[in-house]
Amino acid sequence: MSGIFTNRIKRWRAKAGTRAGSPYGRGYRGISLDGLKYYEHHLAWLIVHGGWPASDLDHIDGNHSNNSIANLRLATASQNLANGGGWANGSSGLRGVYLDRRRLHVRAWRAQIQVDGRAIHLGSYYTPEEAHAAYLKAANLYFGKYARHNRAQQPTMEICQWLPTP
Repeated sequence: MSGIFTNRIKRWRAKAGTRAGSPYGRGYRGISLDGLKYYEHHLAWLIVHGGWPASDLDHIDGNHSNNSIANLRLATASQNLANGGGWANGSSGLRGVYLDRRRLHVRAWRAQIQVDGRAIHLGSYYTPEEAHAAYLKAANLYFGKYARHNRAQQPTMEICQWLPTP
């Protein structure tokens, strides 16, 4: 199932044959039924599996508008957050890594991971790549197949100007 719903009949401004629902925030889509608004991915799960999801639904590819059943899986809240989008990239542009400006004379790059609402410090490192490696190891340990390893961007010039020269 594609996870896309279409209007069968014309209602208000919605024409028959057009995609049902509307953006619902943070990339999700919502569909109103009998005056109540539902997430499109929850409705897709309901139709295919015959019931509401027993826990959170995770979009495997991180794209909240891709509601195909092949892209949805049950997850705990922590697992769902582990597979979250770019918001979790630190000041380095690497997930779980940020620059500790108070410690620029020594190991200034810190690695941290969030597990079950608790921040876990993974150490301080000389380079952002070393810190990111520590984060990846912890992400695989805590989240397994739910871990997201994306590298959003390289450190910006603004960050690099604070680094001590070797």
